[in-house]
Amino acid sequence: MILSSKNCQFVFYFPPDFWSDKIKKQYASFYTSLMLPYDSIDDYVLSTLQSISLPGWQINGSDQVRYRGAEQRYKGSAPVKDTIEKKMTLTFKMSEGFSNYMLFRDNAIEYLDHENKAQYYSPFYLGLLNNEGYLMTTVSFKKVVMSGQGDVSLDYSSVDSQFNKFTVSFFYNDWDMENVFDKMINLYETV
Repeated sequence: MILSSKNCQFVFYFPPDFWSDKIKKQYASFYTSLMLPYDSIDDYVLSTLQSISLPGWQINGSDQVRYRGAEQRYKGSAPVKDTIEKKMTLTFKMSEGFSNYMLFRDNAIEYLDHENKAQYYSPFYLGLLNNEGYLMTTVSFKKVVMSGQGDVSLDYSSVDSQFNKFTVSFFYNDWDMENVFDKMINLYETV
């Protein structure tokens, strides 16, 4: 058993067009003034990312009654890609003043505005890393749409040192996975 805090890590990237220009401008003075100044809105928000949930898959087989009533099951004919619910959920640690929650909310309002002609976001990227920080697999999610944001409860009785979280969910229309472990790309090394 390998006891390593870096085991089974991941990196995630929003596309450049995820945050509207209005939101970038509105929040720029906030995230650059923090104790750890961030270079971009992505740096700030992704520093609070805790987990990504991707659905599993299940194939429904095809049953056939054979001679004398014997039942036989065959594998289904649907492509595996079509059996997966194309949905992902990102969980974030709530930041001070609920700022990252409000940032997502404001960005969703801008995205869903009828004057915004974009139907989808550009591809989202997920990288799966091994213990040493080498990129093992990349997953690109294509034609992504924001589908919801979890509730937040403003409650004086819960103002303690607990770990508050919220979720943002997306669905996507297609995805590609590529194994890149043979390229030896180390994301922990600085160039």
